[in-house]
Amino acid sequence: MTPNLALTLLAASQAQKHVTINEALTRIDAAAQTAVLTRTLTAPPTTPADGDRYLIDGPATGDWQGHEDQIAAWDAPAQGWLFLTPHPGWRVWIIDEDTLLARTAASTWQPVGGGGQLNPVAGDLLGVNTSADAANRLAVASPGVLLTHEGAGIRTKLNKAAASDTASLLLQTNYSTRTEFGLVGDDDTVLKTSPDGSAFTEAMRIPAATARPGFPQGITLAGATPLTRYEEGDFTLTLGPGATSGQWDAATGLAVESARYTRIGNLVHLRAAFRFTGLPDAPITAATSRSLDMAPFTPTDAAPTDSFDHAGMATIVGPLSNGGSAFAFAYLNKIGRLFLSLAPPAINPPETSALILLNLTYEAD
Repeated sequence: MTPNLALTLLAASQAQKHVTINEALTRIDAAAQTAVLTRTLTAPPTTPADGDRYLIDGPATGDWQGHEDQIAAWDAPAQGWLFLTPHPGWRVWIIDEDTLLARTAASTWQPVGGGGQLNPVAGDLLGVNTSADAANRLAVASPGVLLTHEGAGIRTKLNKAAASDTASLLLQTNYSTRTEFGLVGDDDTVLKTSPDGSAFTEAMRIPAATARPGFPQGITLAGATPLTRYEEGDFTLTLGPGATSGQWDAATGLAVESARYTRIGNLVHLRAAFRFTGLPDAPITAATSRSLDMAPFTPTDAAPTDSFDHAGMATIVGPLSNGGSAFAFAYLNKIGRLFLSLAPPAINPPETSALILLNLTYEAD
């Protein structure tokens, strides 16, 4: 017999040579261009067609018993099974899987590509050292993946069809997502985290239109309370009731040039520039005070409403008769009402039309 296909050789002066030749041709026909219907059967099918081939799974039973991992071909004229023992290097196409297998030196079947590293499958699927599927058409099992340049730079792209779709990178533990980063349902850049792979919390969002990062959960610095808020804007400055005395008590309104606030966490800084209106045009010669309603955020403390826990400074600038400036103390109470208190300077008291520059920092709810 031949060593590879076990073909019976003709003997000298052999009678009925056609029988031996026909058997050899049948075996060659079974081994050439090997394509088996499946590799999942352990028992012969009941009605095989002439030439049907199978890669026998184990443990085999019936007429296939003892032929595990061999190729079985149905020979209709002989009404029997022809068995081929594969050798290293043989290749077999698995029809129901659309997969090409190769026989290894270790007597195992591996997807073609070198040691089982590539697993090409019909439908544009490719697995590298693993199996691809409809959801993961390219699958790689490897300690690392390298994408390198070709003489210059390199870019990796994730492209989605529409703004409402998603293009993101998922970081997983045992196939359960813990972090998602990318364009998730819109065109803003988003970072989300999850402790269990089902409930996600948004940690960062960068709007595509403004490129200004937002941190919905705040930022925690080392050893610090989380910084959960940053805000800035304008606030309204008006005359307040009560607790007034002296010349400022006669004010009928304010001429506000600017009134801005900046809030970082619970810390609020106010800055404003304004003049009192309706005052007599005369220098201030005695102590005076005036209440203003202004705080854009309620101060946070346990102090009573009429208690002054937040202090600041108001600078009064020209036109002053002394050509310089004067200072008033600013006090903020629990409900956000400001009180300005001015004691006359030692020399050249300020004019009533002078500009007041306010700076005050306090802690808010």
